[in-house]
Order: sequence, then C-alpha cells, then structure tokens
Amino acid sequence: MNKKIFFLSLVMLFLLPCMFSCSKRDKLTANTMLVSIEPRADFDIAVGESRALSAIVRNAKNEIINPSNASWSVVDSDGAADTLGIFDPKNGVDTIFTAIAPGSGQIILTCEGVQTSVNVTVQ
Repeated sequence: MNKKIFFLSLVMLFLLPCMFSCSKRDKLTANTMLVSIEPRADFDIAVGESRALSAIVRNAKNEIINPSNASWSVVDSDGAADTLGIFDPKNGVDTIFTAIAPGSGQIILTCEGVQTSVNVTVQ
C-alpha cells in the first residue's frame, strides 16, 4: 500500500507542474486586438457637418479583422455622453458622425472591451 501511495505522489509531483505550465502557455499565446479610428488625427468640425469614420481592427498577427460588435460614442469635456453629435449607425465598423452642438470632447470606439479615441472640437 505504501508503494502505491509513493508512486501516486511521484506521478502527481511531475504531472501537476506540467498542467499549470501548459495553461500559462495557452494564455500567453491568446490573441490580442489593436483598435484604431480612421482618420487617426484629432479634428475640428462645424455644427451640422458630418465626417465619415472607420474602425480599423487588427488581431495579434496584425491582420485586419471585421468585428461585429464595434460601437461608437462621443463624450464632451464634462463627461456627458452624446451631447456633441450623433452616429449613423451607432454600431458597426463604418459610421458617419454629425456634429449637433459646439464644444470639445472625444469620439470613442469600443470593440470587445478594447477602446480608442480621437479628440473632436465642434464649432
């Protein structure tokens, strides 16, 4: 009986570290996503004008992917949402931003929890 316990202990001693190291390796090779807005530069726009924006999303291999869950929002310098303009559509890779009120803030693109932004000034 003692030989069985010893053998089982020996197997577990070598098997458990292998299991944990494999799971760590899998986590390190998981895809990461890079998100950017095109055009990438901050911009000024007049009330009533529109600007086309596109999401550029790349996987860990730097390949462009087309996510289904990209969403657009705008916050002003006070943190209020959707006061500077509207998006048509609000979800998707491509959108049109139309300025509706003067002020400054950020246009934010969110995709699978990853965010990026550009500054916007509405005059």
